[in-house]
Amino acid sequence: MKILVTGGNGLVGNSIRNIEKEYPNANFIYLTREICDLENRLSVLMFFAGNKDIDCIIHLANNVGGLFMNQNNNKLL
Repeated sequence: MKILVTGGNGLVGNSIRNIEKEYPNANFIYLTREICDLENRLSVLMFFAGNKDIDCIIHLANNVGGLFMNQNNNKLL
């Protein structure tokens, strides 16, 4: 089973890396912005065109910056 994890460098993504060995039949792919920029449609289309055999996606990618960034940028997108 091929599992894509977006936000692979984040807190939860790194936690999944820590338990990955408990799932020997799974092939985890940790997606980072350097591999595929999820804010860029063409980047996403190109990534998935070359990775059609993904069985599951764990979507953890987010734009976070801690408490102060959230307080200073408290607006709806």
